[in-house]
Amino acid sequence: MHEVSCSKRDRRRQAEVPGYCRQVPNASFIPFSEGNRRSVYDWRCRGTIPVIARRLIAEHELDPAGYVKAEWKPVAATRRPAAAAAIQVTVEVTSPARVRNHPSANGSAVLKTMQPGEILSGEWVPADHGPGRWLRVELASLEIEDAWPYGYVWEGNLRVLRQR
Repeated sequence: MHEVSCSKRDRRRQAEVPGYCRQVPNASFIPFSEGNRRSVYDWRCRGTIPVIARRLIAEHELDPAGYVKAEWKPVAATRRPAAAAAIQVTVEVTSPARVRNHPSANGSAVLKTMQPGEILSGEWVPADHGPGRWLRVELASLEIEDAWPYGYVWEGNLRVLRQR
């Protein structure tokens, strides 16, 4: 039943398992393996019709979205270290460099590929995942239209020309 924890519960009063009752008429219960594992009700079969035997989880035990309140645990807030004053840098692209929508290669979208010799200006930001840093650049300066104002280029493809 571990796969049910922290999942939204099914409040519907119609069973999703009518086939089970046709196969096992008058069954005193319908096993969780038959598809009712997230139901707030315990089901049985009256003849070939699934019916509610009892309620397993009271309405007051659910939050408005249908999750069991007691399964939620408080999580301590995590904070990123305070950012030092932004240092503006001008860099040269040394090998094809992808401008991404987040400072990470994991799960980020490529917005544009910069070519060797192109010059970028921005500020260093830490990587979302793992070590390293990324250059945050304004997308408008690269003529990229996106919902976000900034794009990110990994430091491994850049050579610093100026830092101020």
